Amino acid sequence: MIMKNRFLLAAILLLGTISMQAQSSGKGIDQLQTEMYKYFSTPEQEKFMEVTEQLKEKSLEINDEQTFYKAWGNQAIYLSTHEQRTKAMEVVNEMKLYAYEHKSNFGEYTATHVQGTVYLRMQNYVGAENSFKDAVELLHTHFPGESAAADYLELITICNRRNNAEEGKKYGEKVLKEPNLQPQHKIRAFSMLCQYAYTQGDRDRFNELYSEWKELLRQTSGGALESTVEVEHLIINEQYEEALQLCEQVPIRNRANMQAKIYHLMGDDTKAYKYLRQANSVRDSINREDQTNIFSEYIIQSQNERLENERLRLEDENKNLRMRIYIILVIVVILISAYLLYQRQKKLRLLREDNKTLAEERQKAEKAQSEAQKALDLKREFLYNISQELRTPLNPITGMSDLMSDDEYQFQTEERVAMSQHIKDNSKLLTKMVDNMIELSFYESKTSLPMDPPISPNIICNHMVDALGKECPEGVELRFETSVPSFVSVITNVECTEKVIKHLASNAFSHTTSGSVTLRCDQEDDHICISVEDTGTGVAPELADHIFTSVSTGSHIKTTGMGLSICQAILKLLNGRIYLDKKYRRGARFVFELPIAPEVK
Repeated sequence: MIMKNRFLLAAILLLGTISMQAQSSGKGIDQLQTEMYKYFSTPEQEKFMEVTEQLKEKSLEINDEQTFYKAWGNQAIYLSTHEQRTKAMEVVNEMKLYAYEHKSNFGEYTATHVQGTVYLRMQNYVGAENSFKDAVELLHTHFPGESAAADYLELITICNRRNNAEEGKKYGEKVLKEPNLQPQHKIRAFSMLCQYAYTQGDRDRFNELYSEWKELLRQTSGGALESTVEVEHLIINEQYEEALQLCEQVPIRNRANMQAKIYHLMGDDTKAYKYLRQANSVRDSINREDQTNIFSEYIIQSQNERLENERLRLEDENKNLRMRIYIILVIVVILISAYLLYQRQKKLRLLREDNKTLAEERQKAEKAQSEAQKALDLKREFLYNISQELRTPLNPITGMSDLMSDDEYQFQTEERVAMSQHIKDNSKLLTKMVDNMIELSFYESKTSLPMDPPISPNIICNHMVDALGKECPEGVELRFETSVPSFVSVITNVECTEKVIKHLASNAFSHTTSGSVTLRCDQEDDHICISVEDTGTGVAPELADHIFTSVSTGSHIKTTGMGLSICQAILKLLNGRIYLDKKYRRGARFVFELPIAPEVK
């Protein structure tokens, strides 16, 4: 009960650590805070969490950052107080990450302070001490006019647990020097300094601090007397009989120790020994209870984590199943669409043949519409080629599946494995074609892309070289070269730029069996040139002018060939351009340009 009351006080002090109190709009915030403290010392965890979540949501609505983080911190303190320390630390880490992402100094301070409180509850004094010291530094850095007394008082508690009186005394004196010091913090500081003076047997210093402490209690007209300090005052002033009577009000954790000391000072060592044994028994009992609570909590937490992992595993399996079904449906829809488009193309061809008799009358109108017709022809050719390429992997998949299911054919194991692998390869090719179609359609439907903050092109290229290393064919070296200084940045969408590099590199890998593929960065005037060059088969001269619209790269079709079209669509959205370097003779060299950030032009 003493520990729970102490952590309820920690929750209340958390609200009062910084004097910049949030201004509540309406009665909603006040009512929710009242309910939060109503449930804090009860086992009704579900209600407490529900109330604090409502308080957090309400605080976000009115942009009350401080009440939001205080409510979140009290969730961690509640879990720690109710023997769920591991879960409490998870809440603290989540709050720290959120505060960092939202650049909230108050949130970072609150999370660090609560982390120290949870560590203290876990008896991790090293972690608690580091956390409270970090909290003091954050408070002094970002809120220099506010008091760090709450953190110093917790550091004093840690010093007491370690029997480090000198260090605790220093922290106590630091409390009294803090700005905007609240009365309850000042009272606690005087109380602890009194105890240090008592431990050192410094009667004059003790009485001086005791007088200031009593006067402060009188001025606040609401502070409760601490029986331990009162008994120490009687002992150090040799009023032993009165001290024995007041010992009954001292917490049981310290009572027997004080009684033993009083009897020793009175010369009755028999009774002193009796109470000393009693004190040791009480201390051992409390230590055993604390250790039992911690051990029980770890067992419960371990079981909860096991159940949670099992739940997540089942969710992943369901998600994967849904994804497979979705992919199958998408493929079916695309195949049906491709078939319908093919039928439409066939009807259009028949219609053009029937309309030949009207060619002379429509000559002038067709001339005006020639450019539009060229674009339409390209689209039709694209759709026709796509439908043909879809049949390329589908035909072997269908044929081999029929053979494998026919009982008249008896295949050897090696034959079945080879056929199964061929089906898988064609399925992957089909999936790649579908992905490229979706990606090309996505970028062609866009009118713009969001731009990221300026970034060095060297960073993007280095990252892509690392990412593409596993895809590089055996016997081919993947290299990166740059002449661009590290301080030069470009304006671009990093994700889309990396997609362009990936498509160009994949194209180079598919046509290069030996030599190297080089990713290079150069600066020209007000733009950056990023190129991908290879030592492969190169591009035939008759295809060079149509490389970004053609869907094939030779007699043997390996992909849909839409990668370059996707690159061109992305570069249009990035205010850049892409082209084939026709002067390069060792293979193929594709170059795309990105604008340099204005501040480094």
